[in-house]
Amino acid sequence: MTFLFRKLMHLISTKQLFLLIFFISALNSLQALQNPQNGGPITDDFCSKFPEASETKEVDEPIIVKGEVDMHYQRLIATKKLRDDCSIEGSVKGKHIIDIEDGGTLKNVILADPAKGVWCEKSCKLINVYWEKVCYHAAGFSGDDSSPKIHEVTNSTALHAPDKFFTQSSKGKTIIRNFCGHEFGKVYCSCGSGCQPQYQRSVEIYDSRFKGPGLTLISLNHNYKDSMSMSNVYVDPNPKIKYICQEYTGTTQTTGDMTPTASFTANEAGKGQSCNYSTKEYSLAAETNTKENNSDKQDQKEGTQKENQKNDKND
Repeated sequence: MTFLFRKLMHLISTKQLFLLIFFISALNSLQALQNPQNGGPITDDFCSKFPEASETKEVDEPIIVKGEVDMHYQRLIATKKLRDDCSIEGSVKGKHIIDIEDGGTLKNVILADPAKGVWCEKSCKLINVYWEKVCYHAAGFSGDDSSPKIHEVTNSTALHAPDKFFTQSSKGKTIIRNFCGHEFGKVYCSCGSGCQPQYQRSVEIYDSRFKGPGLTLISLNHNYKDSMSMSNVYVDPNPKIKYICQEYTGTTQTTGDMTPTASFTANEAGKGQSCNYSTKEYSLAAETNTKENNSDKQDQKEGTQKENQKNDKND
């Protein structure tokens, strides 16, 4: 073996050897760049490629955002000090990775492990925020007084949520623009139980894309006169998203079992009190043959969603 190696080195010139070493080094660097664990961009098969991370940082305490904060595409990973692990059970009693004060704007950040998610104390803006995965919720929109709040999510992407992307407990509206979501329980949920007091809320979704498996895009409380609107929303049914919109009877009491009073599938218009829209407001891709395990995943999503309604309070 040693003889063959020496023979090979004899045949290769110094220049050729240098070029070979340079090529191997460049290839290893490219592989590291594309590896999410090393802070490189990831590519989802539905949502577009994430931006390249400027650096990867571990986070031990919630990052407080006042005013406008540009994170310059830092990639953040929560440590054990924020959550036990990246799951509903491991994060629900943990801390949020980012806490945005009233009127704050968070820009240009990649969340590889967001713990309990992003928390908006009152009105806020999220711009170019990328969730590689969601441990519990992507973001929660709060507000402890009766003045209307506005929560905006723009040019952002979230993947792999075991429960919900966005929850709202405040009075006011959530606006979602140019958003891509892949695999979730619910995209938007108006707090259904445990919020005291309850408020009227609304959600607007524009120019956005969604792919399952998923339970529903929108969840509203009809008895508090919640409302919704959407335009140019693309829904990929393979794996399917079971409902576009669902209505519940919201309550200030904490309950672990909430049953929708109305549900509207991806093939019909919403004709409810809160879920009111036409099929022209969204487009449904032509459905292809779906693998059997997609229905299994959907059943798991529904079970997870029902099981975790008890966690809706202010989340």
